[in-house]
Amino acid sequence: MPFLLAHGALGWWDEIIFAGVVFFFLVMMGLQWVKSRADGETTAEDTPSATDVPTAETKTDHFRLD
Repeated sequence: MPFLLAHGALGWWDEIIFAGVVFFFLVMMGLQWVKSRADGETTAEDTPSATDVPTAETKTDHFRLD
């Protein structure tokens, strides 16, 4: 059965290049998935702290625009 993923002027080299790109993509996606699983919970810099949330008392630096 012929390998029919890509066909063009390069013949079998088309198939090899296309399969190489697919393999590279899948490896990179796998590495990023493993990296995201290794990080575990979100870090402190990803979540806002209570002091970062503005309250009514801290909004004095805003001015009304005309």
